[in-house]
Amino acid sequence: MEQSKRHHSRFIRLLSHGAGFLSGLMLTVSLIIFSLLILLTSTGLFHRALTNSVQWEAMEIPQEDLRAFAEETMEYFRGSKPCWQPVIRTGSGLLPVAESFTLHMETVKNGIQSALVLACILSSAALLLLAASFLLLPCGFSSKGYLAGLLCPFLLAGAVVIAAMIDFQDLWFWLHQRFIPDGIFSAGEPIMRMFPLSLFFSYIIPLLLLLAAALILLLIPLLASRKKFRKKQSRYS
Repeated sequence: MEQSKRHHSRFIRLLSHGAGFLSGLMLTVSLIIFSLLILLTSTGLFHRALTNSVQWEAMEIPQEDLRAFAEETMEYFRGSKPCWQPVIRTGSGLLPVAESFTLHMETVKNGIQSALVLACILSSAALLLLAASFLLLPCGFSSKGYLAGLLCPFLLAGAVVIAAMIDFQDLWFWLHQRFIPDGIFSAGEPIMRMFPLSLFFSYIIPLLLLLAAALILLLIPLLASRKKFRKKQSRYS
């Protein structure tokens, strides 16, 4: 009988740790995805990156065309425009856009929409699991399991950021080769003048700020668990 109780208690603790780990993992992954989606669909951020990275003055691109290009691209990524057909005037005429690049932009848009659905599913599942851990499990929420689940994606994200800081060009090429093979274009492609490598590199600092904000949000369950533990202690003291 005593051994059966010990086995049951051990199972409940493992269940609590597992629920904590899964909720931390899913919530962290979903917030990292949301952070990336905010960056990928922000008109203001994209316009600022274009202004700072593209040689629009040398190309004689009017500022209104640069702004319109940023707005149209982000609206397309957000799904509010059915097609991507930018008109960019330069000193030598309209900037041509290859059909293969238009197809690549469609791939990016579909990836963004799929990532949004995945992030919503993961965050909903994680919140339900957290609620169940706090309210239903006899031993309550496992802060250790949650912290372990939280750290795994952040350590991976940190490794990617460090790799980007060391050699962004190689990382960018590897990511496209591995995950977006239709996004590899020659530097001589005219539309690539609107997407220099420095444009994407400029997103690293905003990404780090969003990840820091995400980390603060992720610490809320740990603080809530600690508060609950202190209340329980004071009740028995």
